[in-house]
Amino acid sequence: MRFQIKHFLKQRKKIVILFIIAISLRIFAALIHIFYWIPENLINSEWSQLIMSTLEPYLDYTYFYRTFAYEFVYGGWIPYISEIIFDSFSLPFLYPPFFLYAISFPAIISIDLVFLPLFLADILLPIIIYKLLKNFTGQKIAEWGLLATALCPLTIFYTGGLFLNTSLVTLFFIIVLYFLSINRYNWAILFLGISMLFKQTVIFLVLPIITYVILKLRENNQEKFIYIKKISISLGLFIITLFLGSLPWILIDPLGYISNLSMGQSPILLPDFISPNPTWPLNWYSFLIPLGTPYWILYIIGFLNFTLIGIFIIECVDIYLLIHWYQKDTLNWIKILDLLVYTAILTHLFLPRGVYKYYFTFHVPLIVLWICFHFGKSLETYLSKEKKTLFLFIIISLVILLIHRYIYLLIIWMIFFIMLRKNVQLNRKISVNNSKD
Repeated sequence: MRFQIKHFLKQRKKIVILFIIAISLRIFAALIHIFYWIPENLINSEWSQLIMSTLEPYLDYTYFYRTFAYEFVYGGWIPYISEIIFDSFSLPFLYPPFFLYAISFPAIISIDLVFLPLFLADILLPIIIYKLLKNFTGQKIAEWGLLATALCPLTIFYTGGLFLNTSLVTLFFIIVLYFLSINRYNWAILFLGISMLFKQTVIFLVLPIITYVILKLRENNQEKFIYIKKISISLGLFIITLFLGSLPWILIDPLGYISNLSMGQSPILLPDFISPNPTWPLNWYSFLIPLGTPYWILYIIGFLNFTLIGIFIIECVDIYLLIHWYQKDTLNWIKILDLLVYTAILTHLFLPRGVYKYYFTFHVPLIVLWICFHFGKSLETYLSKEKKTLFLFIIISLVILLIHRYIYLLIIWMIFFIMLRKNVQLNRKISVNNSKD
């Protein structure tokens, strides 16, 4: 084991050095966060408002996570039942239980260690990406994926420096994809349940993943009894994981528990279309508001958001595509990866509550995987293209980090349509090549 590690370090010095640089950048960003981003410096200042509307350097870790962990471990606070009183308002705990346990466990030793699971999850994510890619692609592509994930400015700033809450759910969801890629479906379903117990982000990806597993379990012409048994085990594993992970809160106050996890959001028909405060989440039509767009146009465009109809349509399309691919005998790992990438981006944009820029850190490894699986051969063949693509990926991530939050929404739409178009072109080329053969 020691020999293998030493051999890897000798053979991949540049990769190791770049990964160490990525970790160092996270530590540097974290130190700036600790010593500079304090509430007193970010109140009643035009400069701070500009920063808030561009970088969105939210103080959730300093102001909320540490308080949640401290009150849970030392203050006798009961999550999902009672609220915590902050300076001028009270706040319920809005995240699933595993997130609370993760940040509270190190608080037993010291409240200053609450950041540790968030930081470690962010560091481990590129390694999981590397492991997943190594099973399918060459060494170079796996290393490209590792570096793209590790050096991405969005993850360095938001999850590595500000310790925002997407790092844990992202790590466990990529583990789900790892098990899907090697056809270990029960393990994938188990970790899907676990990832949901860290953050609600993955809820809209549950249906396509479970549908994919159900369809893949039907392969090899198995007997109906065996097929039904396998499906029951997978679905039962998912439900039991969620139930056990929700104890005892789901039994003490089931309505309150579910209400908190839904963040008190419900579909509405008459929303207020106003320019959002720099600390509010944005909806995908928000960039139209400063342009003076008439209310009735905003209402029509935003209807898909605030009624959840947009997300419902996305889920229906997912099911249709999965069944169609299965019937055509083309349903494979690449297809489900593509579907999950597009579903993640679209549901992210159509969230009724709106989106924060740091939510996009969940999509970074998904986009990295999409690039590696679709353009891996090209990147592996041409070293200069590999470096240029990595540089371009980092630059685009940096641009997203630095631009105004309204433009951010436009950039996300552009990324979605570019990826979709590229995917259509690639599928056409594959179809042409297959027809020639």
